[in-house]
Amino acid sequence: FPPHCFLCRVPLGGSDLPYLCAQHALQLISVGEQHCRRCSLTLAGDCSVDCPDCRRHEWAFDQAHALFQYKEGLIRLVQAFKYEKKRFLIRTFSSFLKINLGTALKPALTPIDVIVPVPMTPQKEKERGFNQAALLAAAAAQILNRPVFKRGLSKQQKKEGGASQATLSEEERWGHIKG
Repeated sequence: FPPHCFLCRVPLGGSDLPYLCAQHALQLISVGEQHCRRCSLTLAGDCSVDCPDCRRHEWAFDQAHALFQYKEGLIRLVQAFKYEKKRFLIRTFSSFLKINLGTALKPALTPIDVIVPVPMTPQKEKERGFNQAALLAAAAAQILNRPVFKRGLSKQQKKEGGASQATLSEEERWGHIKG
């Protein structure tokens, strides 16, 4: 059977992204020029200053780069990749990375020494069958010719009956961060 778009099921043609038709590829909303210089949050106004969240928090990173706004089709792709065990979508995300890291973002990323994926608990990784962050880190590392440091962060086991991060409010998620 011919390959088809993961989002709309139409036969593929005219898109450089695996599992994504040209129409859906074009619907992904780029972060663009108007974004926070620290966290990449899309802003409506002056982007020469940090967004309100970055002014309020002391982050443990210098700068984050987002390729797209987390909306519509991208939300569906990410959720399918993470929660529905659609591991094959790594090809789509790798293509996103190759297009963006290989061109527009590469000058901003040259000081990177190592790529560190966000860890999962062993139980969660066993349930999913893979760590999506580790797969994305490996793809980025190959494009940028940088090593992956898999043990750069550690994940504490969730307490018995503890809620998944995805179900918590922003304030509750901040309460779980240590270090």
